[in-house]
Amino acid sequence: MNYISSFLASIILIIGLSFFTPNQTIAQCTIPENIEVFTIGSSTTLVVWTTVPEALAYTIAYTVAGTTNWQFVPTSTATFGNINGLLNNTNYEFRIQVTCPNETLESPSIEQLIQYSETCVPPQNILTTITANNEVLITWDAVSIADQYAVSTDIDGVVDVSIISDTWLTVPYVSNGDYTIEITALCGSESSTPSIYMTSPFLDNTCPAPTNITLIDSSPTSLDIQWDGDMFEFTYLITVENLSTGELEIIEVTTDFYQATIDGLDPNTDYEITIQTLCGNGIISTPTDDIFVTGDVQAVCADLDKIDLNNSGSGHNKRLFDNDLYEDANNIQYTSFTKIIDQVSLTKIIAPNGQITFADANNSVTTNLQHGQLTLFPNQNTTKGQVQYTPDANTPTTYDYFEYEVKYDDGTTILTDTAKVLICPQNINCDISIIVKVQLKILLEGPYDSNTGQMTNNLTSVLPNYAPYSIPPWQLTYEFYKNTSSSDITDWLIVQLMDTNFQTVASSVGLLAQNGEVKDLNGMAGVTFYGVDPNTNYHITIRHRNHLDIISASPLAVNNTVPYDFTQIGNVLAGNTQLKELDSGVYGLHAGDMNGDGVISVVDFNVFNNNLSNIGYYSGDCTMDSNVSISDFNAYRPNASIIGIPQIRY
Repeated sequence: MNYISSFLASIILIIGLSFFTPNQTIAQCTIPENIEVFTIGSSTTLVVWTTVPEALAYTIAYTVAGTTNWQFVPTSTATFGNINGLLNNTNYEFRIQVTCPNETLESPSIEQLIQYSETCVPPQNILTTITANNEVLITWDAVSIADQYAVSTDIDGVVDVSIISDTWLTVPYVSNGDYTIEITALCGSESSTPSIYMTSPFLDNTCPAPTNITLIDSSPTSLDIQWDGDMFEFTYLITVENLSTGELEIIEVTTDFYQATIDGLDPNTDYEITIQTLCGNGIISTPTDDIFVTGDVQAVCADLDKIDLNNSGSGHNKRLFDNDLYEDANNIQYTSFTKIIDQVSLTKIIAPNGQITFADANNSVTTNLQHGQLTLFPNQNTTKGQVQYTPDANTPTTYDYFEYEVKYDDGTTILTDTAKVLICPQNINCDISIIVKVQLKILLEGPYDSNTGQMTNNLTSVLPNYAPYSIPPWQLTYEFYKNTSSSDITDWLIVQLMDTNFQTVASSVGLLAQNGEVKDLNGMAGVTFYGVDPNTNYHITIRHRNHLDIISASPLAVNNTVPYDFTQIGNVLAGNTQLKELDSGVYGLHAGDMNGDGVISVVDFNVFNNNLSNIGYYSGDCTMDSNVSISDFNAYRPNASIIGIPQIRY
């Protein structure tokens, strides 16, 4: 029995040990290894890693490099996963979490620059329009990686093929013709499938009518009107009817900006205005809806150019000036004043640093002008408001100004009007002519798109309402408020007038439109200066927060009607070194002066580095796409060591 028992015990021991040999041990949870990141197409990031035997699930964790805002993408048991929506040209950190039966482990982070390879896609949004030159204009959206486009047009069986680099083409106009258009993107050695657009027939009534005609400014004898037109220049017919006499005036204008001034009107007279597009070949669009302009309302503010300090009543047509403006003429100090405005309904004050409005009938609000404070006191009688101006101590002998707005509302028609108000020192001519406009054309290298010949507007959603130049090195003494909702703005810039010794006489700010036009705070063409001699020539200096500043080659006359073209090298002092060629014969400001001191150096790189990976409105964003990334470094790098001329350096 003892032998048999020992034998059975041995057999049981051997069998038991066979389940616990070293080659049959339970696998342990390990950290995922060999993590690799690939960018696919134009939107997808692929992350792969090696298998962990006991893994129940994996999760990808990622964040912009240097931040802790980790995002998590579960992938179940797969050892790969896709991530969509990552920012192009941006560094990210990636790590993998693995969940096993008894524990969860996490790999170390790896850093990867995300750079998507784009695909050659068919052109989109093909449009056709009859132009004023009696041609058919074909336009389409650009394909970002396309070098050229193959455009095939079949017009009533006549086929023509063009290879072009633009995103538009004109072809002959055939009344009631059948048009078949095929556009193929050519991206190096690759080409897209063609986009096909057909119009059959091409009818004459495609001449587009203007839309959204609005009144933007007025005086007793003139009106400024604006409308939405086609993307290319047309001629417009404006019909103006005097409702008192029935007299009609037809005005023909050609404009890129879809606005016009109508002069020679009768004061206090009602008018009706319509606009039609003249498309060529005798084709005229349908008219816009009528805009009805009430003479009594349009003249509300038109003549109030100066504060009437001697009269506390209404008198908006008075042009009086207080010779006792100073308490002490020898010390040349302003006095404070109070003014009652009671035409129609005072709704707000538009001051250089913003708008102050009636909060309610009991609360006053105050804002700073350049040389004093302006306070708006509400009144329970909403047709009146009290404006009080309090000057700063030792205010210099220069002008202050503001605007006020009035509103007319009869229950069916709402119209508004504004008036500029100048506050002038004693014995100085306070004529409204001291308000001058300077019209300019400027391009910036960073946001310039050679495919369109214009700059981008990618900052629209983050563009601040206040000009960003109250900080060093610019330190403008008061802020400027953007009083327009226009979506074609690229950025803010400073415009300065300098004397022949390059001393700054006046500073203002402008809104730079995509086409290079510099606009006023209200979106109209030109930059406004107050208290400037309109008969003196000035050097014009252009300053921008992350591009190298420039100055005009010679003193120029203000109140110009043709914009000074700073895209031409001969119009800029030392233009051969201070401007950069963006396209053949077209120049712009060098990108990269991110601290605004007039020298592009390692100091600017430090600004970029500190802003890297930030999204929004930053000085390190030279390309102005609201994303500080490697593309901004690429814009800075070729311009490093460029030095601005002494006249513009801080």
